Amino acid sequence: MRNLFNNNIKGVFLSVLALLASGCEPEANIKEYVYPAPVITEVSPLEGYEGDQVIIIGEDFGDRVEAVSVDFGGIPVENIYSCKNNMLVVQVPEGAQSGKVGVTVWTNKTNSESDFKVIPTPSIISMTSDNPSGNLFAQGGDKITVRGVNFGEDASKFKAYVNETEAVILSASNTEIILEYPSGITSGIVYLDLNGYKLEGSAFIDSSIEGDVTSLFIKNYKQPFLRSDITDGEWGTAMYWNTTSGFGSSLNFPLGNTDGFIAIQAGDGQGIKDNASLYQNTTLPSGKYKFTINVEENTKVTGRYGCVFAVANGSTLPGLDSEKDVNGVKQFTYTEEHTELLGYVQITTNTISEPVTYTLELNLTETKSVAIGFVAMFHGTNSLKISEIKIERSINQ
Repeated sequence: MRNLFNNNIKGVFLSVLALLASGCEPEANIKEYVYPAPVITEVSPLEGYEGDQVIIIGEDFGDRVEAVSVDFGGIPVENIYSCKNNMLVVQVPEGAQSGKVGVTVWTNKTNSESDFKVIPTPSIISMTSDNPSGNLFAQGGDKITVRGVNFGEDASKFKAYVNETEAVILSASNTEIILEYPSGITSGIVYLDLNGYKLEGSAFIDSSIEGDVTSLFIKNYKQPFLRSDITDGEWGTAMYWNTTSGFGSSLNFPLGNTDGFIAIQAGDGQGIKDNASLYQNTTLPSGKYKFTINVEENTKVTGRYGCVFAVANGSTLPGLDSEKDVNGVKQFTYTEEHTELLGYVQITTNTISEPVTYTLELNLTETKSVAIGFVAMFHGTNSLKISEIKIERSINQ
């Protein structure tokens, strides 16, 4: 038995020696491939902003993007849009430095002969109008002052637009541009084109506009309502509307109704509303205003009850303070003086079977930054559904 074991050991040893010997033979089939170094013949353009696309022309880049890396002044590129043997299309990276453009293929690197100039990225700090109604409003001939950084020194390469209408630039520097607001625009967004770099600025509203102005001052105010949650269930969250803590869902899509309602509800799966607010912030110029609220459904069952539509100075709406008889039912409302409150209308009553319209009229003698929306006191089981809010304006005479 011992001899058999020793013979096996010797056999394994000799086999290993044979393998080692064959691996050391001079004619072993092992080849080393040397990749050629890339060559850069052109970089176009030779200047640009962070985020711009740049074309690199040359040779021996290969067509395997995972083997290629590019840098601008040592800052690596994150986006290579196209990789061909003789051309690369890349994006100037954030934080790029002026200097050579480097291309590395596998382990071989080469740099461009010419330097690439990174132009400092322009940005807008503020944009204001000299309109007497306030700096958010503009009419034809008003001056819009745009302040920022890195606009550039060559004003001949500056252009300004309001929506798609080109505006006259009255003066320009690296940090400030003053333009004249074009006539005939009800509301518009100011855009800048600075040597090909495009910036979106603020929106301005014509303070002389009358009639239905809802879309100029609030968003998502009528059916079909937009939801900001990603589900498609019966309850959702109303896009553009702010809520106080714990408000819960603000949209309801009953079975078969895809338009939805602004909904304020307690019970049946929804939490209580204890001075809960649903509102938007906006700025209203002076004028006479009429707010119309279409209530499609109002159900009163049990518990604390009451809801108002209100407009108030500032960024929030005051809470309801006590109960009294309103619209034929005891409910929470405003009974105390709230200096910030510009006006309100109670929009709850007993259970209704047909839609009801409520209106609130205000007369503003000066521009006001306001909160517009609903304040509710719903405990137990109560609900309210709204299909539209409308704002009409006329100018004080």
